[in-house]
Amino acid sequence: MTTLVKTELHTKASKTLEDQVALELELINSELSIAELMKYEIDKWHWYDRQLFNIYKDTELSIRDIAKETTISSSSIFNTIKNCKRKIKSVLEEDYADYKNTDYEFIK
Repeated sequence: MTTLVKTELHTKASKTLEDQVALELELINSELSIAELMKYEIDKWHWYDRQLFNIYKDTELSIRDIAKETTISSSSIFNTIKNCKRKIKSVLEEDYADYKNTDYEFIK
């Protein structure tokens, strides 16, 4: 192969690698943005909802385990978590769709 052909192949490979790295950085930034939006939304909730949801989200405790440790009924915990998930979904639905469609520039 001539030096010119080798240089062109190397340049194309570098651009492809650069594009992959840029896309990966964009993906990571969009994931961080969605996580920040979720945290911001959770911080606005009533303390009870926020505490229960964070315990459920951040630990490996099941609803029954949380009920045993807190003496809150499992049905109350279930309903609270279900309502919290609905709130998150309604707030982040559009941004999550943009994430799944790789439209990262539209994520807030």
